Amino acid sequence: MKRKIVLATMFVFAATVLFAADASTDISTAAKNGGLVKDDSFLYYPAHVGEVLYFKATKRAEPEKLIKVKASVIGTEKKEDGEFYYFYGPKVDVRYLIGIDRQNGVYMRVIKYPFPLFDFSIEVDLVPKMHIIKFPLTVGQKWAYSGKAKAHLLFIPITRKIEADFEIVEKKTLKTEAGDVETYHIRVSLDEGDGRGRTIENYWYGKGIGYSAAETSGHVAEIVGYRIYDEVTGKWIEKLPADPQNYQ
Repeated sequence: MKRKIVLATMFVFAATVLFAADASTDISTAAKNGGLVKDDSFLYYPAHVGEVLYFKATKRAEPEKLIKVKASVIGTEKKEDGEFYYFYGPKVDVRYLIGIDRQNGVYMRVIKYPFPLFDFSIEVDLVPKMHIIKFPLTVGQKWAYSGKAKAHLLFIPITRKIEADFEIVEKKTLKTEAGDVETYHIRVSLDEGDGRGRTIENYWYGKGIGYSAAETSGHVAEIVGYRIYDEVTGKWIEKLPADPQNYQ
């Protein structure tokens, strides 16, 4: 269960779950050095219905096998604590619900992923929602999460305690097949309550893109293309991989 939760977070990658803010919210401002500067933190995890991200990925257990993944925002879904963006990656049978509060950050709420021993998927509900990115983005910022992962396996309820410590370790430009991407690197020390202890998971979130790369205990992934809504220009932009038809 541990590796699959992490894999689902990636495709999406994360992070990556969530209270979704109104997309019309203005960019906030903050005082700095006696003047006003725009806080563009929310640009590092945009979410709009119709967006598509393309990734090349490998599993740690099968590093020689390349997986071409297409993750799409196919709609929104309401929960008792808000409305969430619905991300779906059919190639890996993963879905997750992500919410964005433009003042406070990005949250993860629900993950659905393939169960390792049987030919079906299970859905995991994170209670409370997990704060996976904290705004404003600042190198050195740290925060912690403590909650439960709840699921049903063959009608049997399963609950595990989840503990995670987050840190924004650097701001870095990644050179990818999709071009140079300005990112914030977030490192997570994660204990999924399975008795195996903590693992270190690394995620990079790109400006104008969102989830852009990951190096975790379960997988490695990097963005190679996208179709996203540009918050600055109000237009859709597209940069596809050479063979988009092979991404599912």
